[in-house]
Amino acid sequence: MDSEILRYYLPLLLILYSGAIFVWHLLRQTKPHSFKEEEIRLTLVKKWNNLEIVNNFFQLLLFVATIIVLVFIFSPELYSIFLPIYSLEIPVVNTLGVLILILCFVWVVFWQFKWNRETKNQKMKVDTKRVSLKNVYIRIYLKKVYSFERKIHFGILCMLCGIFISISSIYSLFVCLSAILVYSYFLLVKPRIQKL
Repeated sequence: MDSEILRYYLPLLLILYSGAIFVWHLLRQTKPHSFKEEEIRLTLVKKWNNLEIVNNFFQLLLFVATIIVLVFIFSPELYSIFLPIYSLEIPVVNTLGVLILILCFVWVVFWQFKWNRETKNQKMKVDTKRVSLKNVYIRIYLKKVYSFERKIHFGILCMLCGIFISISSIYSLFVCLSAILVYSYFLLVKPRIQKL
């Protein structure tokens, strides 16, 4: 896929991702501090803080990636300021990047719908249980929310890497590597350290 065809596909993918991420932010309204049980909030607050750090950082990276894509689409002569890697501008590599973007979009949407359905069911269980069982159900509910958010963040991470593969530049490489480092540290390494 050459760069001219990419200029047609990337805006469509950008609109789809923006819609999916907007929907995700609408769905994502439950936080541990919305529950009054202090001990449950304290046990999960560290994990939740890690998610919030990743979420905020990913928003910044998505903003930078959007700027890179928009400049690539609408102003190819200005795209050189992002230091393109011309040796990676091969139609097969660009096509692979677009396929990764499409797969990541399907991944993010799938886990959003699954997350919405599962957490809604669990939230109803939390609201209907007696006080003695309510704490257990809140803990299960918040663990599910954390698990689903990690999966959605993974999809966004792969999407940022797909942007680098589609339109290779030093800046998009930096965005991709930053996303990998932040995701790996805050959602894979740090939770294990906090358990010790």
